Amino acid sequence: MKKFLCLLFLLGSLSTAAAAPAVQPAKTAFVSREQFARVEKQLDSLQRFAASAAEREQAIEAAIRQECKENCIAYYDRLDSEMDRKITFLTLVITLIMGVLGVVVPLLINNRASNEMKAQVAAQRQNARDMIAANMQANRDLRDNLNNRVKSELEAHDKMTQHFVGEIDKKVCRISDQVAEVEKLKSEVEVLKQTVEQKERQAKDSARESAVNKMFTEAYKEKDDVKKIRLYDELLSLDPKCVEAYNNRGVAYSKLGQYDKALADYTKSIEINPQYASAFNNRAYVYLCENELEKALNDVNIAIAYDNRNAYAYDTRGCVYLKQGEYAKALEDFGTAIKLNPRLWVAYENRARAYDGLIEAEPDAAKRSEWMAAAAADRELARQEGGPENK
Repeated sequence: MKKFLCLLFLLGSLSTAAAAPAVQPAKTAFVSREQFARVEKQLDSLQRFAASAAEREQAIEAAIRQECKENCIAYYDRLDSEMDRKITFLTLVITLIMGVLGVVVPLLINNRASNEMKAQVAAQRQNARDMIAANMQANRDLRDNLNNRVKSELEAHDKMTQHFVGEIDKKVCRISDQVAEVEKLKSEVEVLKQTVEQKERQAKDSARESAVNKMFTEAYKEKDDVKKIRLYDELLSLDPKCVEAYNNRGVAYSKLGQYDKALADYTKSIEINPQYASAFNNRAYVYLCENELEKALNDVNIAIAYDNRNAYAYDTRGCVYLKQGEYAKALEDFGTAIKLNPRLWVAYENRARAYDGLIEAEPDAAKRSEWMAAAAADRELARQEGGPENK
């Protein structure tokens, strides 16, 4: 660049000297030296300016290499504009100088230099773009390689994982089958165990039921109430929920005059079977013996409500009415009891007592005579058949 400028100004000086008139050599030479001195100064200034421009160009080139594609393009655009302005300014200066010196050739040379400089800048900008494109292509290739590598590794990992999962699933299936077999065996064992236990229970129940039935028959046939109670005690130790045993033992206690124990047994029998009519009737009979007529009437009414074919219950209620002085109601209940059980001899005796009550209150002699005959007939029938029957 410096050589080009020096050559340019030398040519300008020579052309100026050649164009000067021959009649004034001394003045022309003097003017040429002054002009040459000024040109040298301007040349030094231009050299410094060219040096500065070169340094800036190097700085711009270094910056272009470091910046990204967009920044480089923008920077080179700005550099191009700046170089255009500088070249324009330089052209104006050279034109002014050439105009002053009257030289047109330096202007043409300057234009050529400007074109060459633009070509260099364009070449550098294209180089920068090529470098950026190459870097971007390299980055894309690297990214593609990394993606392909990662993809292949992931596929291999997936295959390995699927293989492990398949193996685990197979093991789980085998374990599930084994567990199912174990559970099946356990269920079969449990069924066998339950079957054995059920058969054992059935055998025990059968044996106990047989023993209970045998003992119940023996106790029922026993005439001695004390022995009867002892047999029922043994029976209840085998079958604590036998309502008939509680009821029959209560009857035995009642015959012995142990009414508290009799009431306890009847009550226990009712707790086990709340609809057991015989227990209500027998408890009513104990209340009757203890002269608790309201309780007796309540229990015997419950007994008749649960079993209206129970002759003993009607006989018991007739006795309650008899104690209450309700002779007509008593006579009706005794008649119902005899109708239900014609061999209930105690009902005949009790009906005779009801006739006696009616006779005492009846003013009609004919009715009294009729009732007296009926009472005598009932007593005679009861006596001939062996006396009153126990409840």
